[in-house]
Amino acid sequence: MRKRFEQQLKLGIIPISGVKLPIKSRDELPPILRALQHIYVTPELNEEVFRILEAKVTKGKKKTGRYGMDLWHILVLSVVRLGLDADYDRLEDFANHHKLIRQIMGVETAFGEAKVFSMQSIKDNIRLLDEETLRQINEVVISSGHQLVKKKDEGLCIKVDTYVLETNVHFPTDMNLLWDAGRKSLDMIEDAIEEGILAGKGWRKSKYWRRELKKLMRISAKASSSGGKNKEEHVRSYLELSRGLSEKIGASLLAIYEKVLTTNQVDKHAGKIGTLEYFHGMLNKQIDLVERRVIRDEVIPAAEKVHSLFEPHTEWLYKGKSNKR
Repeated sequence: MRKRFEQQLKLGIIPISGVKLPIKSRDELPPILRALQHIYVTPELNEEVFRILEAKVTKGKKKTGRYGMDLWHILVLSVVRLGLDADYDRLEDFANHHKLIRQIMGVETAFGEAKVFSMQSIKDNIRLLDEETLRQINEVVISSGHQLVKKKDEGLCIKVDTYVLETNVHFPTDMNLLWDAGRKSLDMIEDAIEEGILAGKGWRKSKYWRRELKKLMRISAKASSSGGKNKEEHVRSYLELSRGLSEKIGASLLAIYEKVLTTNQVDKHAGKIGTLEYFHGMLNKQIDLVERRVIRDEVIPAAEKVHSLFEPHTEWLYKGKSNKR
C-alpha cells in the first residue's frame, strides 16, 4: 500500500513550500529541487504528476498491507539520481544526510527521530519508475513552464554552455573510411547468416572479400599518399571491388527483407537490419566520394565529408599538428 504524500508538520520541520533554496548557486542540484518544489505547491501540476505515478507504481495493486515508500519520495530521489547522474551509494547518502534534499522530501527535522531510508528500499523503489514514466512527467512539467511564460508575456530564453569534446576516431581518409564501411557491412552479413535470416550459400567467400578489400585499401592508400604513376589504376581496382561488394550486399538485403516479412520477424531483427542498411549506405557514399575526389579530381564540399562512420557527429574543427603530451 502506498500513499501520495501529505507532510505531517511536526516541531522543527520546515514545510516544503517554505524551503529556501540557494537560487544563485551554479550547481545542478538547486534548479532540480526548485522544480520539485514547484510541482508540490502547484495543485493542478501536483495532481497530474501523482496521477502518472499512481498509474505506474500502484496500478492493479490492492490498497491494503503495510505502507511502502511514498510516491513523493520515489519521485524526488528518482529525479535527483537522474539529474546528478548519481549511483545508489551516493543517492543513499543524499536521502539520509543532505539537508536540502531531505527538506524537499519533507522528512528533515531539527528535533526528534529522523526518517532513514535503507539502501535496499531505495533501490527497490527507484527501479519502479521507467524511462517512459519520467518522460511523461517531464512533458507535464514543461507544459506547466510554458504556461508560466505565457502569463508573464515573455519569450523563451535559454542559456547553455557548449564545449568541444574530442572523439575517439582514427585519422579519416577516403580509403580507410571505404574499408570501414565494407568490413562492417560484411560483419552484419555474417551476423544475419548466423541468425538464420540470410542463407549463407552466396557468402562462402566472405573471407576472400574481406582480404581483397583490405589489400586494395592498403595499396590505394599508399599510392594516393605518394602520388605514384599507378595511383588511379589502383584506386579504380579498389572501387570496382567495392561496387561488386555493394551490389552483392544489396541483393542480400532484399533476401533478408523477404525472409523477415514472410516469417513475421521484422521487429525482432529491425535493429540489425537497420545497422546493415546504414553501413551499406555509407559504403555507397564512400565509393562516390573516392571516385569524385581521386578519379574526377573534384573538391569535395566540407558538408559532404564524413570523418567517422562510428561517430558520425564528429566534425573537423582544426587542422594542424596536435599538441600531445
